[in-house]
Amino acid sequence: MPVIVNEDETDAQYMCDICGVEIQDQTEGTCCPTCGRIFCLDCSADHPITKVRVREDGPDYKKDEYMCDLCYREWRKKHPPQVKLDDFVSGR
Repeated sequence: MPVIVNEDETDAQYMCDICGVEIQDQTEGTCCPTCGRIFCLDCSADHPITKVRVREDGPDYKKDEYMCDLCYREWRKKHPPQVKLDDFVSGR
């Protein structure tokens, strides 16, 4: 994640990973817990953090994961949706 450091090494500011706008504090953006990308308020509307069901089995705390839509697209490539047997047989 791009970071702007002041000359006196204090008050590091963050930049949006998409558009590059400077983010002053936590209320001006969001951070994806999966990849660490930082999004400003405008870009976070285009790249929302969503709760994704990553596992059906296992304990509740490991079933869901929060990720941005960029991470979700990459995750979906590696984990295509399963086709139900009835849909497969009927050709849907």
